[in-house]
Amino acid sequence: MQNANDALLKAIEEDAFAESERLVKEAVDAASAIAGEAEAEVKAEREERLGALYQGFERRRASAVNNARIRVNAQKLMARREAVEEVLSGLLTDVGRMPDAEYAALLTLLFKELERAWKEGSASEPVVLAGAREAGLLAKAGIAAGIDPAVSLGVVFKSKDGRLRFENTIHSRIEKAGSVLVMELNRHIFG
Repeated sequence: MQNANDALLKAIEEDAFAESERLVKEAVDAASAIAGEAEAEVKAEREERLGALYQGFERRRASAVNNARIRVNAQKLMARREAVEEVLSGLLTDVGRMPDAEYAALLTLLFKELERAWKEGSASEPVVLAGAREAGLLAKAGIAAGIDPAVSLGVVFKSKDGRLRFENTIHSRIEKAGSVLVMELNRHIFG
């Protein structure tokens, strides 16, 4: 009976050993599956975060590039504006340096244009004002003008009460021509 008990114990022991091996194998397989799922989740999370970071960096890069382009274009526009202003300033200087005969002819034309405009807009006699040089040149042409140091490179008519003022100076013409003149100068200077 001892043999039968020994055989039974041995069979139970082998059965228990097999069962424990099966449980260990199932536990190892379950652990491997859980670890695989965890690795897959970590990888997916990492890729998602990297994608979000990349998109954020890409947006910042695009924004920086756009801001840089805007600054460069603003610098170009400022340089162009300064060049155009320099040309206009040179033009004003050149007009002021014209020989007296040519400058007197120009002033007479400015005066006559202003006189026509004044007659259309007012029935009263205007007070004619010009800078010192301009008043002297107009006087030689038989046109009386008072001296006003604030008026240069042209003629100003104003009413005796000061409420109405017409101006025909190179400055006022440049202001009136404004954007068209600047565009033309821009085209000639920068192509």
